[in-house]
Amino acid sequence: MIRLCKMILCFVFSFWLTNGLFAKTSKQVEPNKQITEKERKQKEKLEKETKALEKIESIKENRKKKPLADKSKESE
Repeated sequence: MIRLCKMILCFVFSFWLTNGLFAKTSKQVEPNKQITEKERKQKEKLEKETKALEKIESIKENRKKKPLADKSKESE
């Protein structure tokens, strides 16, 4: 009878350790994943914005260069 109680207690204790402690650690890991996903999305957004700004700057530079070329053609 005592052995049976010990076996049941050991089983319950081991079950509690595996499901209780590991479940808590896995729950703590999930918010970290969410944080990394948020960081990844922010990085992608920043990259898109920088690419857009670079395109705008290149367009502005091209517009500045074109009128100079047009004026030189008119003077000829």
